[in-house]
Order: sequence, then structure tokens, then C-alpha cells
Amino acid sequence: MNRNELRYLPHAEIDFQKWDQCIDRAPNSRVYASSWYLNRVAGLWNALVWGDYHHVMPLPVRKKFGISYVYQPFFTQQLGIFPVAPPELQALFAQKLVSLFRYIVYQSGDSLVETAFDGFTLSRKRNRALPLIGNYPILNDGFSENTRRNIRKAQRAQLSVLCGMDPEEFLRMKKQSLAGPVPPDSFRLLRTLLTDSLADGIGKIYVARTRSGEPVSAAFFLGWQNRVYYLNAFSTTEGKLLKAAFLIVDQFIRDHAASDLILDFEGSEVEGVDRFYSSFGAGSEAYLLLRLNRLPWFLRLFKK
Repeated sequence: MNRNELRYLPHAEIDFQKWDQCIDRAPNSRVYASSWYLNRVAGLWNALVWGDYHHVMPLPVRKKFGISYVYQPFFTQQLGIFPVAPPELQALFAQKLVSLFRYIVYQSGDSLVETAFDGFTLSRKRNRALPLIGNYPILNDGFSENTRRNIRKAQRAQLSVLCGMDPEEFLRMKKQSLAGPVPPDSFRLLRTLLTDSLADGIGKIYVARTRSGEPVSAAFFLGWQNRVYYLNAFSTTEGKLLKAAFLIVDQFIRDHAASDLILDFEGSEVEGVDRFYSSFGAGSEAYLLLRLNRLPWFLRLFKK
């Protein structure tokens, strides 16, 4: 094999040991790109591999109307090329994608070079992340005054936050807290991520309860390497009134202060949710949305 060869590998031909070694050592590594995670959220995913797994790019794929396309799975904020590739190599990845697919919706870290992805539409999105470097008083100094006030309100209501909740109870209360319907696949994937990560010891559920023990809010955290992802959460009507979510995040920060972990909130397009994340001092990290649509005109209208 030419060590500089770029190959498109179907799922069955991927060497998962070499894959995970590449992802693990990449400076831009994310849990979303590990084979463990992709096998759960995407099931079928293929890949572009440069050389002997020197650079890799995961590609979740589906087929509709006989046309294969790349999509972004639920609970997968960003993928991309791992580790970061030079612009000339990125251009080869982009050319290969264009030769393979007519339709692509794909989110990546911000290391992609726009000129390398000529023909794609790139737009920037915002993640929120908080390095838990200092001790708790230092981290608390970064909280907004409104956040400190909300934490005090939850404390006056005598809410308690503990780590541990049955995944099925989390899912049941998550469904009850939602205002409208959600795709059934999202709950199926969330159940898998919850149960498997808790069993492996990399997942944690923090839950806020009233004095009577009633859960009013909970958050699912997933730890991987030096990042902990705020992957999913819910609050009941009472939990929202009592500002329970603020107390949960505050407790997590207390428990992991001075740990050198990064609390990755994953960001949100919803202004109020983004404000909640930033109110704990979480800074902004950019990532990219790539789009390519070369479908026939009648299918292009359908995909819009």
C-alpha cells in the first residue's frame, strides 16, 4: 500500500484498533469520532483513511432513492479530519468526498480550510466550553451574578444534588419535560449512550431532588480523555422555577474544580440555552457546518 494513499473504506474494512489509536493521539480528538461512540450513534459509518491511519475522517452514511449521502447523527456535535491535516491534504479529502457523494451535511471542528473545500458551503457555529483549571472560588468568580443568584435560590429551596439516577427514569422524565414530539431514534440512541456509558464508568447522571426526594432536574455527563460532555439534560416545571439546572452544573464544577478537565457544554443555537452555558464562564469555541448538494433538481427541492 502506498503510505500516501487516500482510501475510502466501508465499515467492514476499518481497522478499529488503528482507528482508535489515531483518534486518541489526535490533538483535536473528540469522543464523537471514537469507534465506540460512532458504532452506537451511527451504526453504519464508513471512512476516508490517509496512509496507515495517519489521518482519518469518519463518514456516517445513509441511502435514500438509491443515493448514498453523508449526514450528522444525533448527539454528535462535530466530526472532521483527525488529526488536523495540512491544507493540501484537506483538498484531497474534499475532492474524494465530491467524487463519492452528491449530498453531504457534516459538522467538523474549525480546523478545516475553506479554500480546500471548494464547492462546499461552510458556516460557523459556536460551542461553549469551560476549562476547570482553577479551584472552585476562582471558577465561581467567572459566574455571572444572575447565575450566582439562581444557585442561591435553588439552595434556599433545599434542593440536593447527587450523582446517580436510573437511566430509564431519566428517559421517562426527559420525555415528560419536552413540549413537543421528538424523533424516536433520538431516544433510542440516548438510551444506548446512557446505559453503555454508565456501565463503562464514563457516564454520570447528576440529579437535583426536593426534600421529599422528587427529581426535578438531571444532567447526563460523558467523560472522555480530558473532556466531559454535558450531553443531555431535563428540568420539570418545578425544576425550572427553582433553577435546579444551575445547582446541578454548580455541583459538577465544585466536584471537578482544579481537575484540568474541560466541561464541554456542546453549545446551542437557542439564545437562552447559550446564555445559560456562558453564564458559568464558558468560552466560545467555533466549529463548522459543511453542506454539499449536487442532487438532481427534483430531489434538491425535496431535501430543502
